[in-house]
Amino acid sequence: MLNKSKLFLALITLGASKILLAAEGPVTTLNTIVLTAQSDELGSELLGKSLNVSNQFIDTSKLKQRSTTLGDALGTELGIHSNQYGGGASTPIIRGQEGKRIKVYRIMPTFIDTSKLKQRSTTLGDALGTELGIHSNQYGGGASTPIIRGQEGKRIKVLQNNADVLDMSNMSPDHAVTVEPSLAKSIEIIRGASTLLYSSNSAAGVVNVIDYKIPTQMPQDGLEGNTTLRFNTGSNEKLTTAGVTVGLSPHVALRAEGLYRNAGNYKTPHYQSSSYNSLEDLENQNSIYKNLKYLPESWAESRVGTLGLSWIDDNTYLGVSYTHRHDEYGLPAHSHLYEGCGASAIGIDSRISGLKNYLLYYPQLMDEQDINYINPRPDCHQHNHIHETNFSHNAPYIDLNTRRYDVRGEFTQPFTGIDKIRTSLSYIDYFHNELEGDKITNFFKNTGKVGRIELSHQPLGELTGILGLQYLEQDNSALSPVHSQEGHTTYLDNQQLLNRNVTKNFSVFGLEKYNWNDFTFELGARIEKQKVSMDYDIEKIKDSMKPWPNKYNSPYVEKNNKIRAQNLKSILEAVQPNKETAFSYAGTVHWRFAPNYILSLTGTHQERLPNAQEMYTHGMHLATNSFEIGNRFLRKEKSNNLEISLAYKDDLLDYQISTYYYDFDNYIYLQTLNEVLGTTKVRDQHTLRINHYSQSAANFYGLEGNIGYQFNSVYHGSLFGDYVKGRLTNLPDAVIAYDIWNREPTLAPQKDRYTPRLPPARLGTRLKADFDESLKGEIEYYRVFKQDNISKFEQVTSGYNMLNMTLAYKNKLSHTEYDLFFKANNLLDQKVYAHETFLPYIPQIGRNFSLGLNLNF
Repeated sequence: MLNKSKLFLALITLGASKILLAAEGPVTTLNTIVLTAQSDELGSELLGKSLNVSNQFIDTSKLKQRSTTLGDALGTELGIHSNQYGGGASTPIIRGQEGKRIKVYRIMPTFIDTSKLKQRSTTLGDALGTELGIHSNQYGGGASTPIIRGQEGKRIKVLQNNADVLDMSNMSPDHAVTVEPSLAKSIEIIRGASTLLYSSNSAAGVVNVIDYKIPTQMPQDGLEGNTTLRFNTGSNEKLTTAGVTVGLSPHVALRAEGLYRNAGNYKTPHYQSSSYNSLEDLENQNSIYKNLKYLPESWAESRVGTLGLSWIDDNTYLGVSYTHRHDEYGLPAHSHLYEGCGASAIGIDSRISGLKNYLLYYPQLMDEQDINYINPRPDCHQHNHIHETNFSHNAPYIDLNTRRYDVRGEFTQPFTGIDKIRTSLSYIDYFHNELEGDKITNFFKNTGKVGRIELSHQPLGELTGILGLQYLEQDNSALSPVHSQEGHTTYLDNQQLLNRNVTKNFSVFGLEKYNWNDFTFELGARIEKQKVSMDYDIEKIKDSMKPWPNKYNSPYVEKNNKIRAQNLKSILEAVQPNKETAFSYAGTVHWRFAPNYILSLTGTHQERLPNAQEMYTHGMHLATNSFEIGNRFLRKEKSNNLEISLAYKDDLLDYQISTYYYDFDNYIYLQTLNEVLGTTKVRDQHTLRINHYSQSAANFYGLEGNIGYQFNSVYHGSLFGDYVKGRLTNLPDAVIAYDIWNREPTLAPQKDRYTPRLPPARLGTRLKADFDESLKGEIEYYRVFKQDNISKFEQVTSGYNMLNMTLAYKNKLSHTEYDLFFKANNLLDQKVYAHETFLPYIPQIGRNFSLGLNLNF
């Protein structure tokens, strides 16, 4: 009765891709639907091959007349309907049960659907942090970003419906990612050659958040909606989401959705915190200790509202949306010690000789010879004369606002040779204030626009592929206002974290695939041209470098005037926009060498262009307790990457294992100048670090694996684990001493060292139970091991045991489907310290319980 056809869906995600079952529930021989197919992008698009759906055979001539997504292609067959997702994907619904008893083997990105996301954190890093190979860089209760295989920030691209998010989350760990997992349809982690469709700087992966904002299909019976109510005991979190899609006409649909979240300071096991009242206390190590069972300033509040409108026809849509987001959240572990301080980062010769007066206004134009190697230190007296004398330290928090406008469309077979065109346009107006009480201490602003077009060409024999163009532009700044005693706000000309800059990026990309017998070959490439322009007052620079008067024909003055003229010529060239081009490419072979097996080998070369922060920053960065100095001489970062994976799936046993190696040249990192130099050497996490962007070689390697077994129709058990290690190698010689008389540095080689904030190894087990069609349960235990592979200024972080449990009941009442869930997290109430974060010395949330209700109608 069961058709045991050979099952394979061609890979798009290469190495660490996973075999996923379209159904979460158990697969039984009875009524099992077996699909034989090959797929294209994200494991969802068909390549025009035949489909065998049990006894229903659909040949290539029919498929070429249908949608290229799996669910839509099957949606007209007997007993099958389509469940569409964003980003050009859909899954089949068999006999009214979405994903039930559909035996679909497919290799695809890590995929988290909406039902799981509604049970997880509302911040992106925490929502993904338990996935294989992914950790969370958490900063309190309001911000977290994903760490994938040891890569974070600027090396992880975050997308919203295939388009750049364009916030400022990659600039600092305390900046929230402006996507909302609780409102998403799904989140995909795209790896391998497919990353080149979106980025040339994401060797470890791209995060794509797919949402409902722009309707892509008409609602059934003219109305569809969903709502979620959730409460968490650990932070007294109260979460409400609601969304509705209304058919205004046979081809026009309106979407409205919103979210409100309010969470207090989260509870922790008892711990002891330390702080200092003054820099003098820090110098003398006179710390103040407090015993706490909660994390101060870990509260968060969010509001999101969206309106979307679409015109929809058969396999075609064009829509617009508007989203307004407002977040306020506390900044835990914030130190007041260096507020209002600057840093003596420029050497005394460059500051007082008068030969480089432009550095008084634009210190980011400094070069290696200008760095203060004699005494790099905090400077906390530079602006005291304009600070309010009665300034009081209030609890710090972030007030963030984003307005986003999107246009997105998809057109199927618009003309001969083209199977599909996808296009999108987005405009983002973003700003956030970092405040203490009612005083703004930092102001971040970003406006961005991005346009994108993709063309999927029709199959040329066994060859399929995508070609596209993208244009991105960002105008941003990070400024520190100074409040005078009269109440006026001004901005300093220098020592701003990042002065106004404009980045323009134009990309051409493509991905082609060829199928031959049991092999699939893939080749992807991306070219990016980038221009970064800083906002300089050229006349001010010229005025600062005017020749000195030389009434008496002094040889000294004449000599220095020649030096000043040469310096002016050089710096006028340096203020021109930074232009660079990156070339990235990838190749993959997938071999289906036996039934149910897939072996993948991937090699990529990726190039990342330095961004404005890395090249031109020059100011205090209190979230990381550092003063950052940019390096305008940075070269593009290059990586050669290799990945091998093996996956297997049958009715009972499934496993996948992946190993990878990333080899970087010109890896950009922060070199701490006051490690051994100056009067303020780094002693612990409370000491301000004077950090200079530098480059060296680096390598990362790791292993991820999962093995599962279907014990019977109810229980499925699995073992899982991941491990990553990274090292900085061939570091440049460091200045360890400086001769003030001869102006000569003493250099010493630096030993190789581990990269900062390496995620610890994890090993765990999980048991899933599908008791019946309605009731499901899951219990998991994993061990996070001690992290003793530490970098400079880091401490060994203890390991911990994590025990979590979930119980969910799903049923239908009239026309409404409801899903009631209960989650218990950290049942052992472990004191958890996360080494991979910028705050490894503060505890994560303790034992907590969540209760939620999802309604779909």
